[in-house]
Amino acid sequence: METRYRGGSGSGRNRPVLRSVFGPYDDESFNGSRRKRIPHVDPLFASRHSPFVLIILLVSVFTWVKYADNRLPTVLTEADSRTSPNSFIAERAWKDLVTLTSYGPRVCGSSENDVRTVNLIVEALTKIHKNKLAVYNLEFEVKRPTGSLEITFLNDVFTNSYQNIPIIIAKLEPIGTYLHSNDSILLNCHFDSVPASSGASDDMISCVTMLEVLRVLSRQSKPLRNSITFLFNGAEENFLPGSHAFIAGKVDKNGEVGHRWKHDIRTVINLEACGAGGREALFQTGPGNGWLVEAYAKSAKYPLGTSIGEEIFQRGFIPSDTDFRIFRDFLKVPGLDFAFVKNGWVYHTKYDTVDSIPQGSLQNMGTNILALTQTLGNLDFSEVVMSDAKMVYSDIFGFFMIAYSERTGIVINVLIAVGALYLIWSDLNGDVLQIMKNVGVTLLAWACGFLSSLTVAVLLDIFKYPMPFFSYPSFVYLLYGIPTIVAQVAVYTHFLKGIEDQTWMATKASLAIITLLITFVTRLAFVLTINVGFGILGWIIARRAFKG
Repeated sequence: METRYRGGSGSGRNRPVLRSVFGPYDDESFNGSRRKRIPHVDPLFASRHSPFVLIILLVSVFTWVKYADNRLPTVLTEADSRTSPNSFIAERAWKDLVTLTSYGPRVCGSSENDVRTVNLIVEALTKIHKNKLAVYNLEFEVKRPTGSLEITFLNDVFTNSYQNIPIIIAKLEPIGTYLHSNDSILLNCHFDSVPASSGASDDMISCVTMLEVLRVLSRQSKPLRNSITFLFNGAEENFLPGSHAFIAGKVDKNGEVGHRWKHDIRTVINLEACGAGGREALFQTGPGNGWLVEAYAKSAKYPLGTSIGEEIFQRGFIPSDTDFRIFRDFLKVPGLDFAFVKNGWVYHTKYDTVDSIPQGSLQNMGTNILALTQTLGNLDFSEVVMSDAKMVYSDIFGFFMIAYSERTGIVINVLIAVGALYLIWSDLNGDVLQIMKNVGVTLLAWACGFLSSLTVAVLLDIFKYPMPFFSYPSFVYLLYGIPTIVAQVAVYTHFLKGIEDQTWMATKASLAIITLLITFVTRLAFVLTINVGFGILGWIIARRAFKG
């Protein structure tokens, strides 16, 4: 901050003008040795062009975000396979998806699941085996193991017993001098569905993705360093027994516990869905082993994911689970967990059909998973250092992904939060009491906003219309967004009357303080750091741009 003096009128005394990184203050006057602060008009709101520029900026940002969110790659057809033989061909996989979902639900234990689907997948594997190159060995087999597992879900312990559930295992392995190790990467999907759904997204789209990945890899002249194991399990929906059967199930009373190929698995790629369409998101990693996130960030052409989702999911805020948990807890290997999350209203319903899935979504998943499999397939696991270190990661509009260690994230969080508080303190000329008041008002505004949304939810429940946003997603903004905004504006208007321009910085000061409080506890602080950092930066740029 710098202080400059200019001549005043009347008294002949110089009057100080305080400047900070946020802009000039012309609101300081002297009365003897005492200074009294009087309200001023923020330069951001002083320009007559400001509202129009802000509206254009907001519309532009919203349009860009919608474009980035809905962006899907061009679908490759079978004709493209001649010019791009090493690419994922969504049209071929789509034909498999239509075939495997055409006969309705596939409940574990039904003939549709245990016989018909198994036969169709085996038929597809047989064709792939027939067309593979000689540098590969491709084995596949159907097993029907029996076993039991104990699992904790929603604070209750379940013992889940299963008998003769179908699993299909395939292994693509280089032969002869091309084989450099016994290490293997496991790809997993499940082909069963809930009773009311044909399960196109949950989870047949993952199974046809794996079939096409296997089809492409088996035709590449340069084999991978490691083998790739494909597990198509027919029992996930009834508390995850299919993946457990691969690890610890028995085919006969005196047989081997688990499948023989389990011993070579070094990492897992699990494919899931709790929605339909859009792009698959990386929402779980580890445990630890940041090299997996780095491998994904390096290889994925259309990355999507954030450690925030991982923190929310693994802390039990979402009452759900995937096969990833079984591999993590019973096989004791790290991995990556992907899922389609858009349009969650179709999840486990009759609407989970191929009509709910754009072909671009299949192309997106296939391109990413093929690239990731190739990266891990060429990895020398003897040089990989296993660790418990967690990563902070996030995609940037689906174009690339940033990833760094949790320790580095803590340093970044602290620096940005402290820096933001210092700039706010400077902007208010060191008025700590005003900062504390602003933070208190912000917390009150948040509480009132939450209560207003809660009131709407209670009223909707009373009138027997609890979740209209499932059918009309835009209703979320109307039903909850508007009351929340109105409540917060009312609080700020009442308590910060005359200094409304401090509202933005009051919010950032509150978020900065919360960031400091939680950064050593959870990676959720990352989302606050983004808000604080870019919020402060945008505020500085805007005030400079509109100054005068």
